[in-house]
Amino acid sequence: MKRFPEYIELREKNPELLTQEDFLKLKIFFELAWYDPDFLQPGGLPMPDGTVVDLSDLVTPNGSGGYVLADPPSEETANRLVAESYKIMANIVGIHKQLMFDLETMEGQIEMAPTPFYHPILPLIYNTEEAKLAQPFDTLPFPAFSYPEDANAQIARSVSYFDQVFGQPPGGMWPGEGSVSESVVPLFQQNNLSWIATGNKVLERSTPPYQPAYYPYRIDGDTEVGSGATTDDEMSILFRDTVLSDKIGFAFQGLAGQDAANIFFGDVLSQAPPFGAKDRLVTVILDGENAWEEYKVEHDGKGFFHALYGGLTESGKVGEIITVTPYEYIHGNPSRGILPHPTEEQPELEPLFSGSWIDGSFAIWIGEGEENQAWGCLLETREDLAASGLPQPNPSTPEPEDKESYLYKVWKAWDEMYAAEGSDWFWWYGADMTTPGNNDTPFDMGFRAHLSGVYQFGNEALALAGQPLMNVRECPPIIQAEPQALEGPFGIEPNIDGLFLPNESEWTNEGAFFYDDDSGGAIKNPDDDIALVYFGYDTENFYIALSGNEDMGDKLGSDYEINIYFSHKHILNADTGDAVQDPSSDVSPDGEDIQFKGGGAAREVKISFLDSEAEVSMRTVSGNGDWVTSSHSITLGGPNNGSTLLELSIPFDDLNLTAEVDPLEFQVRVREFGSTIDTAPAVGSKVVFEDTTQLVYITFEVDVSQNVVNMDSFVDIENKPPPFGNGIVFIAGNQDDLGNWVPNKVAMLDNGEAPDAAAGDGIWTRTFGLPPGALLRWKYTSGVNVNEGNWSGTEEFPLTERGYDVPLDPNIKKVTIRDTFADRPAPTGTLGPLTIVEEFAE
Repeated sequence: MKRFPEYIELREKNPELLTQEDFLKLKIFFELAWYDPDFLQPGGLPMPDGTVVDLSDLVTPNGSGGYVLADPPSEETANRLVAESYKIMANIVGIHKQLMFDLETMEGQIEMAPTPFYHPILPLIYNTEEAKLAQPFDTLPFPAFSYPEDANAQIARSVSYFDQVFGQPPGGMWPGEGSVSESVVPLFQQNNLSWIATGNKVLERSTPPYQPAYYPYRIDGDTEVGSGATTDDEMSILFRDTVLSDKIGFAFQGLAGQDAANIFFGDVLSQAPPFGAKDRLVTVILDGENAWEEYKVEHDGKGFFHALYGGLTESGKVGEIITVTPYEYIHGNPSRGILPHPTEEQPELEPLFSGSWIDGSFAIWIGEGEENQAWGCLLETREDLAASGLPQPNPSTPEPEDKESYLYKVWKAWDEMYAAEGSDWFWWYGADMTTPGNNDTPFDMGFRAHLSGVYQFGNEALALAGQPLMNVRECPPIIQAEPQALEGPFGIEPNIDGLFLPNESEWTNEGAFFYDDDSGGAIKNPDDDIALVYFGYDTENFYIALSGNEDMGDKLGSDYEINIYFSHKHILNADTGDAVQDPSSDVSPDGEDIQFKGGGAAREVKISFLDSEAEVSMRTVSGNGDWVTSSHSITLGGPNNGSTLLELSIPFDDLNLTAEVDPLEFQVRVREFGSTIDTAPAVGSKVVFEDTTQLVYITFEVDVSQNVVNMDSFVDIENKPPPFGNGIVFIAGNQDDLGNWVPNKVAMLDNGEAPDAAAGDGIWTRTFGLPPGALLRWKYTSGVNVNEGNWSGTEEFPLTERGYDVPLDPNIKKVTIRDTFADRPAPTGTLGPLTIVEEFAE
């Protein structure tokens, strides 16, 4: 963006003052900024098909390394940029075909390797119980999703499609996110693949453990040590050199290309075998598209590339470092003097650990509530597809050409199923990953659209065959719109009248809210009664408002009812953890399960619509576990005719709790015709006050002194902290206490007041009490208070966030995390390379 000063001016301009011409320029610059500067040079760049992409006539150099538009903006220019980008994309396959390593002739520079077709986490498609090995304490979906035939189809279809595009089958495969397990090895081998690859964490946990990563290893389809009766089921597995790969991806951006290449060569040569020992294979694996845009010294890392490949060429001439493809290493290449390293001669791993290249587990895709809910929807749809009788197509057959035929509809139904099994939907579910815009709902919509597609195409096929149609099961939205966390007690309590007066700000100024959208698609879910839940408190009362999707006044005179369940725990001494709990039950009066973090429910507030006016009552749990009616002083507002709102004021005395001292969680349930039709939240409960006796106190420290990492590339000058500027250091993360990803909102301290150790030392500090097992994701910003909500010019790095799981060990009560500003974690969701974590026992 810095290459285009006009673009920056538009970004900084008051949005209310933007003109139609400004929007046209924004559209042009947005497209233009994605082009490599080489396309802006006179002559442009030639493409393999003979075309040339030359944009030099659209811009004029400004003398400072940047460009301005040569002519006034026009729609013709915008359309041309799209057309030119198409020319580039149309040549991608051609470029790779020119460079491709031919498995028969052993000629060519790069070995092409696909992933399973829709990039699934293959072991979880095989069986979600595969996650248990690396995630023994996580709740996994029940019943399990287990379709080995789908896992095989994802591989077979990928191999077939690869052959269609490139004219030869692949020799190996990179499983989606390096996800492997002992169970899926036969599937790769049966599809004639010689090798797969993954991360070093999987190698560390395989048997035997902690083997060096500089060898390939042998894996096979049995579970016995040794080759057994046959070697036909064997293949090779390669493991990523984590340190070297991460240096390229995250540490070399600030270095000159030759300096970075020298470090690379030194790291490789340090692993060279002793004279006469067997060869070692150093495997470099990158998240290939993300690293190069971060190279600051030489654009796109081109200086590094030239120094790297030039140095490797010279090193290869003297037999020092030899570059090979995986297939070439295993099978040998006489034309280059490369000896074979047959799979049967490689050391064996038995069994192979179940995990991915990201921390050796599948935690990003399974184990959190949203993730497990998505797996449940996937299972329901897959079961319905199996029960429909529609045959699973041969994965090697192409898409049928007749788009109105029975075979095409069947093929598409299964294609939609395979697409829904892709990993990226599950990546964005849960708290461990969040998009840069803090809005994961497009991925939720995409996932559920593929599930709907299964029913759409499946029922079209069944109709053509004259068979009964599938009952369409709608998967409700799993990701809700962004909630608002509690700011504090109400200064002015809301008026409990069933109306927003003067408007909903009576609830939102200090209160909180969360959404409960259960509509499954284009057709409205008739049981999606609760749209939004507001809540807040003062010293005397807990307040709650329920905003529905229908006129609640119309429900009067029916068996419609709303039940609100509350937890109970009264803390006697926060320091010692002494507390008392009223009797509770893990089932409602109607026998339905209640899932609270702190146990069962102790109170039920019931709103009955039987009469002409709604009536509120309360039940508590007796000593023998029965629900009994009890007195209360609850105030109910609404329903009013034509209104969708109910408001309640519930005294803390009725709940036998003290505001802000005792933990509190609740869940709302709507019942009609004798059964629950809607709950809010849809899964689990809403926590109002955490249990302070169970919290782990996390102290975050971040060094912004620039003694270790320079902030220049990440923070604008005026937003830097003292002594460089007037900025304040903030933390932004995925928990309410961390601001729910709102940047420049939750300030840290460098004033010498506890928990900060010393004023003005450049170490900014803040402590938060967080529940055990919580997944923490955070990053730092440096700005001023007026920057709240604005990442630009204030964040330490884009797209990458830090990660840490609050310990479940009950003995650990305090943790200190010592970070360095702009110390980039690799991969995202992990700790920075310089981070130090100290965990303290009780």
